[in-house]
Amino acid sequence: DFMELNGINYSIKEEDASFYSVGYSKQTLEFLKNNSYDMISIMSQISEASKYFGEMDKENIILNPIGVPVLCCDA
Repeated sequence: DFMELNGINYSIKEEDASFYSVGYSKQTLEFLKNNSYDMISIMSQISEASKYFGEMDKENIILNPIGVPVLCCDA
């Protein structure tokens, strides 16, 4: 809602994993390498379902070697 109310263009991407990996950061970083984005967004709070690898995934994405800015959102 925030994005739409402020006229910010955005898209939500969801794709099947192209390789096996615990967590989602490797797949996300691979997607970023192959596509051009000005910024990505992730949730700042880790869900109960991904508590074992969520912190590591969040850190991997925030510190991504590609240099894509990351907006951390709070629900």
